[in-house]
Amino acid sequence: IPYTGEAIIPMVTVKNKNLLLTEGSDYKLEYQDNVNAGTASVTVTGLNSFSGTRTVEFEILPRTVENAEIDQIAPKGYTGAEIKPLLTVNSLNKTVKADRDYTAVYQANTNAGTASVTITGTGNYAESKTVSFTILPKSVKEIKIDKIQEQNYTGQEVKPVLAVKDGEAALQEGQDYTVEYTSNIAAGSANAAVTGKCNYAGTDNIRFTILPKTLKEV
Repeated sequence: IPYTGEAIIPMVTVKNKNLLLTEGSDYKLEYQDNVNAGTASVTVTGLNSFSGTRTVEFEILPRTVENAEIDQIAPKGYTGAEIKPLLTVNSLNKTVKADRDYTAVYQANTNAGTASVTITGTGNYAESKTVSFTILPKSVKEIKIDKIQEQNYTGQEVKPVLAVKDGEAALQEGQDYTVEYTSNIAAGSANAAVTGKCNYAGTDNIRFTILPKTLKEV
């Protein structure tokens, strides 16, 4: 008999040889430990023309979490740390509680992309169920890009090295972002377009100035 969250009261048939006895007039029933998964029992006590007691055990089986409903997990933003969203799990219109009814193990839950969580039943629940959720890349407009100092005209492309950080973590060009320079040869206003990669997305344009070369330098 599977766990339901309510008292389990299975039908009991009591006979005296071939005579079917009647509950309430010939005997009464008393159930013990008949809510949670495990071994339950029912004690039959004779009434009127019958006396004595007899106890019979039966098993309440854990309910599988494979049939539980796990609310869809909304997409989460990349933070650089493990993402462990709270779960809402229901079975038989009742809330299944973390730690008491199941444990949760998260996988691939740091970087942007598809992460997953596997719940495994404990106590009144058994077996496992896995659901996935999305970790969205962080916009490059949310990270810090230091102002580019004025650069000198060289006659060649000017490609200043950028200082890019997400909080205190320094980001790496090629791994976390790419840079495309435009209008970066002649004196005037140039641009560095920073485009996110992997855990970062979007583009931010950083303007900088190329100073003309003085005649004294010619």
